[in-house]
Amino acid sequence: MTSHRYSARARVRATTGSDTGRREQSGRALRRGLLATALAVGTLCGATTVGMAGTASAAPAAPAVSAAANKCSHQETFQNFSGLRYMNDAGYGGKGSWVITSQTSGRPQSNEVWCNEKAAEGGVYFHPSFDTSLCMDVPGSKYQSGVGLVIWTCNGRKNQRFTTYTTNHRYPGTNGLFILPVADSSIYVNLTGSGNDTQVKLGGPKYPESLWE
Repeated sequence: MTSHRYSARARVRATTGSDTGRREQSGRALRRGLLATALAVGTLCGATTVGMAGTASAAPAAPAVSAAANKCSHQETFQNFSGLRYMNDAGYGGKGSWVITSQTSGRPQSNEVWCNEKAAEGGVYFHPSFDTSLCMDVPGSKYQSGVGLVIWTCNGRKNQRFTTYTTNHRYPGTNGLFILPVADSSIYVNLTGSGNDTQVKLGGPKYPESLWE
């Protein structure tokens, strides 16, 4: 009987221990499950936060006003008094292209529109409106009659700066503009020739070749 009772108590302890073990295992499994769930939720929240932060950081900012846009704050066309012939950059060319005059049959094209940027050193830069990294240029700083103007990469030098003033003092009632290099006020930017696509050149004051509007 003693043995039997011992066996019964042993079985109870064994059963109790087994039940306790199972409960502990079950509790551990539950804790692991909760921990895994917490980690998963935390990861998801973290990913969501990072994603939201990433989205916020990647959101497009307000467009900055570029230097080029500032250069183009004042746009003009320059039509010669001789008729509907606008000063322009030949064929939307880049460095080395000619400054020419051409007839236009309607709204001026972008190569006929100039962005005038005031230079801190004095005068004005003439940028083709389609590329403000380019400037009208007196090649080789040769301020002589017959020298043709070109388009060149802007470099801040004096041969790329011009000045304008009214033609009234020389030709009363004309209300036009003279364009002259800053470096030499005795020479003018003139229309040359009577045909289309002729190069704009430096020369003495002439009517109407020196007058622009």
